[in-house]
Amino acid sequence: IAAAILILIIPSVLIYQQISGNEDLQPEVQNEIVKYNPSGQKSQIKLPDGSTVWLNAESTLTYFENFPSSVREVKLEGEAFFEIKRDTLRPFFVNTEKLQVGVLGTGFNVRAYEEDQEVTVALIHGSVEVLIDGKQENDVVLSPGSELTYSKDTKTHETSYFADDPL
Repeated sequence: IAAAILILIIPSVLIYQQISGNEDLQPEVQNEIVKYNPSGQKSQIKLPDGSTVWLNAESTLTYFENFPSSVREVKLEGEAFFEIKRDTLRPFFVNTEKLQVGVLGTGFNVRAYEEDQEVTVALIHGSVEVLIDGKQENDVVLSPGSELTYSKDTKTHETSYFADDPL
């Protein structure tokens, strides 16, 4: 009888230990943070990785309270200037309705208001890769002082250089 009880108890204990030990491996539930600026208001936001975002009026920035170990990602509706802390192991992505901007560490501006017919990305310093409509073959790498303008109507884009501060 004792042997039969041990045969039933030991697997149960082992299964419990395995489940308990795997709690650290389960993904942590994170809180989504949404920052919105109404008309006439601007704000400076410090992201979990130390990067800084200057969010313009009538704009929304959405991100998680902690970035995962492999990627840093935010969603932007409206306009913001980003000063991204360099981290070669975790690229940073800004997602808008039509564009995804990928960086390692740089300063750039994204203007992507829903009601505007154009989306613009202006690079101040560093380097960014802009993925258009989620298609890798449409990616464009910008150099400092250049700007990409994407037309929502025609689904085309053009790049140009600016002489003055694009902000």
